[in-house]
Amino acid sequence: MRYEEGSIANTIYVASGSSADYTYGTAGVVYSFAVELRDTGRYGFVLPPAQILPQAEEVLAAVLVMGNAIKSS
Repeated sequence: MRYEEGSIANTIYVASGSSADYTYGTAGVVYSFAVELRDTGRYGFVLPPAQILPQAEEVLAAVLVMGNAIKSS
């Protein structure tokens, strides 16, 4: 799986009022991110059961890498 970094508007689509907007603007969070489901348009936000665990494993791996990078910075 390939992950892309950048603002939500530049990497996926324009979305105002997202959780990232809140964490940056109101809560003062320095590192904030959004995760999109692995679907490329066929299922939308309702993944088939067979794709749920692989999605979770991919996201966990990414979060662990990001956490280690933040911890060592």
